[in-house]
Amino acid sequence: MGYNHIGIEERREIARLLKKGRSIRWIAANLNRSPSTVSREVSRNTASAGGYKPGAANEKAQARRTKAPASAGRLGKRLAEDLADGAGEAGEDV
Repeated sequence: MGYNHIGIEERREIARLLKKGRSIRWIAANLNRSPSTVSREVSRNTASAGGYKPGAANEKAQARRTKAPASAGRLGKRLAEDLADGAGEAGEDV
């Protein structure tokens, strides 16, 4: 089963429903999302002043998505090299 990022349209719907006073669980059910997904989205992207803004939330999410840990590339390269060298085979210490 794949994972779908929350898009701008869903963020707009979340904002609209929050303004109407709907609960996180109600919003999640109507978006066919887990309540924890919607809760995490709202808590990560709510400004201290002004509440949940879908445009700002989308920008913050895009920024997080493009920010990969600096070591990720090096670790991937090292893992590929180790696998090519046969490291990690059954019974072998890595």
